[in-house]
Parts: sequence; structure tokens; C-alpha cells
Amino acid sequence: MADQQNEINNGLDEGRDGAGRAKTAVLSSAQDVAGRLRTTASRAAVRLPGSMSDAQVAARGTQQALDQMSSETLLLGTGFWVGLTAGLWLRGANRLLVALVLLPAAAMANVLLRRRPGA
Repeated sequence: MADQQNEINNGLDEGRDGAGRAKTAVLSSAQDVAGRLRTTASRAAVRLPGSMSDAQVAARGTQQALDQMSSETLLLGTGFWVGLTAGLWLRGANRLLVALVLLPAAAMANVLLRRRPGA
């Protein structure tokens, strides 16, 4: 009887030690992940101003290219992108994809509307 009690107590002690090691491993992993997140966030914060500046330059370049296109080309492009958007929507594509595909049509239509006489 005493031997059985000792075996039970030893088993409980081993279980507690295993749980303690698992807890330590989980905490260590969580700390590693938090450290990686901090490093990644600080790198992104450093690069963000340059990325925003590059995006603004690209947007200006796109706007200039659209302004230089003929009205016929813009009308054809707008029709293409609207048709592609409608096809994706009818096929049940993801709403975000449909919205992204509609952006070029909106940009082209905006240029066309600004060119309209009396606008």
C-alpha cells in the first residue's frame, strides 16, 4: 500500500514538472514572438515615409499618363474595366477583388468627366 502511494506521488510530481516545463516553453515562445513583432514594427515604421513618398510619385505619374490619353482610349479602357468587373461580380468573385478591379475604371472615368465641356 505504501509502495502504491509512493508511485502515485512520484507520478504526480513528474506531471507537475512536465506541466512546469511546458508552461516555461510556452512563455519563452510568446516572448520570442513578441520580440519579433517589435522588430518588424520598428522596421516598418522606418520604411513607411519612403513607401508613402513612392506611392505618391507613382500616383502622380499615373494621373499624368491618364491625362495624356485620348478620350477614345479612356472610353475604351473604362468599358473594358467595367466589363471585367461585371464579369467577376456575376461569377461570384471576392468583393475586395471586384472593388480593386473597378479602380482603374473609376480613374479613367474621372479623367473623362473632367474633360467634358462645361464641367
